[in-house]
Amino acid sequence: MEFDEAVLTRRSVHEYSDEPVDDDTIAAVFDQVRYSPSSYNLQPWEFLVLTEDPNRERLKEVAYGQEHVTDAPVAVAVLGNTDPSAHAEAVAEDQLRKG
Repeated sequence: MEFDEAVLTRRSVHEYSDEPVDDDTIAAVFDQVRYSPSSYNLQPWEFLVLTEDPNRERLKEVAYGQEHVTDAPVAVAVLGNTDPSAHAEAVAEDQLRKG
């Protein structure tokens, strides 16, 4: 399945491959994710990609022990900026540069 198709037909799934996900695949996913819209196009988030077992175990501890956090070869924590205006100036400058 191509990534675009996966996004358009997404479902909550808790059956994962045992195969690791290579860095190129992760980069391709986030190439698409960066186009997600947000208020004023500020994208007040960061993504923490966890590929190592110990890091996913630590996430599981704060994710109420959800098994699928460690069952998957990759977990992504989405971190929201509580002050989205913190980088508004840089976004506005970029928009002005692009006309």
